[in-house]
Amino acid sequence: VMAQKGPPADRGQGAAQRADLAPKMQIPSTRQVRQWAIEDQLTGRKSLPPGIRKNLARGKPLPPGIAKQVAPQPLLNRLPRYDGYDWRVAGTDVVLVQAATQVVVDVLNGVLE
Repeated sequence: VMAQKGPPADRGQGAAQRADLAPKMQIPSTRQVRQWAIEDQLTGRKSLPPGIRKNLARGKPLPPGIAKQVAPQPLLNRLPRYDGYDWRVAGTDVVLVQAATQVVVDVLNGVLE
């Protein structure tokens, strides 16, 4: 009898249960937010250095040493709001983070280029 390859059938259910506890967020597409940034004349920012930008990812804390700014008000007026979460700008990227932990929930890459 050959052993089955892959994880056990019950593995990963804890993650699924945690996902059910997370708020249901409707994050607009990168394309949509880019369009808003163009309409509101918020483009023209410089991107982060490649080494720092690669560390800007979902589930990770915001990298130390980057200029973390609150998203511009015209953009905040269009983005959805969630209690306990903040929209930040890091270079040309717009980032949704948990306010208490500064862990990245989503990254909209290059919308402010």
